[in-house]
Amino acid sequence: MFPTATSLQLFKNEVFLVTGGGSGIGAAISKRLGREGAKVLVADLNEKSGRAIADEIAARGGEAISTRVDVADEASVQAMVELATKTYGRLDGAVNNAAITHPLALITELDYATWDRTMKVTLGGTFLGMKHQIQAIEKGERPGAILNISSGASLRALPYLSAYSAAKVGVNAITKTAAMEYASKNIRVNAICPGATATAMLQGSLDEGFDLKTFGIPLNRLGQPEDIANAAAFLLSKEASFITGQCLSVDGGTVI
Repeated sequence: MFPTATSLQLFKNEVFLVTGGGSGIGAAISKRLGREGAKVLVADLNEKSGRAIADEIAARGGEAISTRVDVADEASVQAMVELATKTYGRLDGAVNNAAITHPLALITELDYATWDRTMKVTLGGTFLGMKHQIQAIEKGERPGAILNISSGASLRALPYLSAYSAAKVGVNAITKTAAMEYASKNIRVNAICPGATATAMLQGSLDEGFDLKTFGIPLNRLGQPEDIANAAAFLLSKEASFITGQCLSVDGGTVI
């Protein structure tokens, strides 16, 4: 496995999949899971970037494969989950990270097609992921853990991002619902609400003129994808075996 003093092998021989795993937060989580001994399916709409992250994990001594997935398409999501179980024999957990944002716009200027697409990918993709991931985890008859990547935009008002914010509020809601529904099956479901994190998605909003001061980060720095990956590793691990249905802010104190 990855030769690092910080690796505790939290997930030795466990099987995880990560959507949107080819870049940003998803890539950091994929690599962290691989470093901790997990067998990782890196799923991304961009097949090339997903393969690159899987190759990086393997090059460092981990075990990973990749696949292209469109999380807004149920057949594609189902095929992704089946690939994980056929390759590794089971699924122990998943991270639903894939999402899209939209150009900054007032509600009165946001067209419905953009609203609809944002909902289908960001909220619908999380729903479809959980639907098929939970079924696969149940078949393994082992404790399981699902982590949904939400957003600080689900916890406080951000101007010009109404569709994205609404979709992420929905992610929080279905996280809590699934946690209640499957607690008796020993499947935990949690969410992380990242604050402003140095990713291409955030940079796109900044390039459009979004003012970083809007976030008001008490720790006075942007988050890094690795900050989110650290929290993800904890929530997915047995160290968090008594935690479910939570939406954890990892945001430098933005939402207090």
